[in-house]
Amino acid sequence: DVHIVPDAGVTPLSRQLLEGCIRRSFTDVSQVKQLLRQGADPRSCGGLRVHGTTLPPSRQRYSCLAFAIDSPTNGPSVLAERSDGLGVHFLPVVLPQWPSRKLQLDILIALIDGGADVNEERDYNETIRPIMVAVVAGNLTAVGTLLPR
Repeated sequence: DVHIVPDAGVTPLSRQLLEGCIRRSFTDVSQVKQLLRQGADPRSCGGLRVHGTTLPPSRQRYSCLAFAIDSPTNGPSVLAERSDGLGVHFLPVVLPQWPSRKLQLDILIALIDGGADVNEERDYNETIRPIMVAVVAGNLTAVGTLLPR
């Protein structure tokens, strides 16, 4: 079981956006647009942690945009942190599939139009760029959406 660890300062609305992207709980792009209109920040970031792990905040960070990218081949595209007393380990995670490529495309575009940074760079190098997630996932829909921007 994997838990979402939002960055410090992520508001409840932004957390809802982050979780919806990770869990694929959005069934229509209008839900994403509504959260954005209400003030959710599409640049919000977070990490994944294996249940039971007690660590400081996650070092592998992903934006809403990166978490919205699935793997058409059901391969792992993001990492979760786990500690076992011997150190911190990063485990590959397969996020759920979106019900359709169209819904995923619509959500990616809504996030970008809402202000998501396709080149997401932070002050630390642990934030994984969305294009890297798309390439690792083998997601041509996401690559084709991110590259021109």
